[in-house]
Amino acid sequence: MRELNEEISGEATVHQPIYCTERRSSSGELRREIFYICRLLRFSLQGGSGPEWRHFDPDNRYIVESIGMDEAALLGANLLPGELVEILVAASDPFDLPSIDA
Repeated sequence: MRELNEEISGEATVHQPIYCTERRSSSGELRREIFYICRLLRFSLQGGSGPEWRHFDPDNRYIVESIGMDEAALLGANLLPGELVEILVAASDPFDLPSIDA
């Protein structure tokens, strides 16, 4: 949620965790990523609160795209990880997906 606020002044409600992956970093540290189904309530492309907005850099651009939740849109959007995309494609309604223990 912090990133959402920092990047696009976004606010969302978290519905539930639906996917988790773990991997080791190059230093051997175990990294866990948890993916949640959320409902975006608001956002602004006028800037967020993160450091990239305080220090202007012309190479730092945000290209925000709206992606449909249908199979063609999800598969064509280059979303990662692929296993999460498969879960979303298989769901008739992502808000009905079962919660995982995260």
